[in-house]
Amino acid sequence: MFSFASPLIRVRRNYGKPELNEILNVQQLDYTREYQCIKEALSNTQKSIEVKFVPGRLEDFCLALTDNPVGLHFSGHGIKSSEKNIGDDWHSFPKDDKELKHCLLFEKADGDTHYVTPRMLSLC
Repeated sequence: MFSFASPLIRVRRNYGKPELNEILNVQQLDYTREYQCIKEALSNTQKSIEVKFVPGRLEDFCLALTDNPVGLHFSGHGIKSSEKNIGDDWHSFPKDDKELKHCLLFEKADGDTHYVTPRMLSLC
């Protein structure tokens, strides 16, 4: 399974003062090229290997995991999870996730970032 996430923006939210919300661009990845390279490498094995292309939205990712893939490659960004990096959304993370200090940047349907913690992934 090849999953990619390339959100367009990352919003550092300030719910107390929305005028202080900060919209940050997210560096775009060349996931199409990366996917082609992986497919090419797998074709060199002379074995029949099915590759599933899954957008990096948490719902799609979790659904694809129900197929019990043999391998998984995620192309995306991660970030240190802190109030400074994430803004007020960080306060909604469970205490255990705050202590892990990292998350992946998945996508929302509107192109915004969905901060995905290890605990969220473990619930898939």
